[in-house]
Amino acid sequence: IVKNGGEIINAVSSQKWSGEAVVFVSIVNWIKGKLNTKKFLYTENHNLLEIYELSFIGSSLSPNIDLTQAKILFINNQIKKVFQGQTHGYEGFLISNIKTNEIILKNPEYIKFLFPYLNGDELVGSYRSQPKRHSIDFSFLNDINEVAYYKDLYNILKERVFPSIEEKAIAEKRGIIKKNGREQHLNYWWKFWRRREDMLKSISNISRFIACSRVSARPFFEFISSNIHPNDALMVFAFEDDYSFGIIESNFHIRWYQEKCSTLKGDARYTTTSIWDTFPWPQNPTIKQIEKVAAAAKALRDARNEAIEKYKMTLRDIYRKLELPGKNPIKDLHKNLDNAVMETYGFDKDKDILQQLLDLNFDVAGREEKGEKVQPPGLPDWIENKKQFVTDDCVRFLTD
Repeated sequence: IVKNGGEIINAVSSQKWSGEAVVFVSIVNWIKGKLNTKKFLYTENHNLLEIYELSFIGSSLSPNIDLTQAKILFINNQIKKVFQGQTHGYEGFLISNIKTNEIILKNPEYIKFLFPYLNGDELVGSYRSQPKRHSIDFSFLNDINEVAYYKDLYNILKERVFPSIEEKAIAEKRGIIKKNGREQHLNYWWKFWRRREDMLKSISNISRFIACSRVSARPFFEFISSNIHPNDALMVFAFEDDYSFGIIESNFHIRWYQEKCSTLKGDARYTTTSIWDTFPWPQNPTIKQIEKVAAAAKALRDARNEAIEKYKMTLRDIYRKLELPGKNPIKDLHKNLDNAVMETYGFDKDKDILQQLLDLNFDVAGREEKGEKVQPPGLPDWIENKKQFVTDDCVRFLTD
């Protein structure tokens, strides 16, 4: 367009198609000749337009720094820490909290296979982020005889899950539905469709983990007790320390997410490969900087929890209030956290955050190629007592 004497006047990265097809499209509007900014300064509804003069428009159709150039950092995935939650696949795996209590009262030993099951809407939209159901999770039992020993749970799954899995396995075998591993699933029908055993093992070694809704324009993060199992509508970050929480909750990670995320039906979605695997962490943090970030992260969560209790709000309520003008102590605490993280990165507050992150991404990738040591996500290895940065606040399942 530009090479042929045109001017782009508007670009949208994702918009619902107005026709019959249920798709989302990227749209570019252009004119022939030079753009008259005075003519296009206002929309038909008299809303002021933002005018950008750019030498290059990236594939993200954003006026911000083009982060499509960012490189995969192998150190970010050397020890896997970020996962999608579990996909149960069949409603029969889920039972009410009341039914769960009845089962445990009758068979206390069953508690090791019954877990509060948290989804994305409950995390952000439920008071105290409380799960409404439990899951029957036999992820690590491979012998049907061992499963059948827990008779009451086995019978629930045999009645409510097995028929559906068998039906889909037969349909797949006959070519009625597309092959997708349904026949193989029949061999372990008492297990979830996507169990995420690596995720379960990772969070079992820590007291709490960080989670956010997988689809969100502006994700917000919370610590979750490892006794709660996350649904696939959640992203799981297997860190239990306040410093890691501070980096992940900071505007640096949020801005990177918003520029790098994919879209699901027009909604921003967290994808590990494009976001986490390219996001560079501070490379030379001092102990004082780490302590400052950890303290700021804890202060932020304490204020959020206080507001939740005092005003009976949800996390969604809190962050909708942050979008409005007016004095808000939680907004100030977010700024304090961002300032602490800025100092830890060693960035210049007067320069573009995304450009500085991209430059750091290139630097870390270059050092990796040379075989040099780089700082992975999380607390640095040289910190001997990592537990000093682990506090105890998190979402816990509250029994009646």
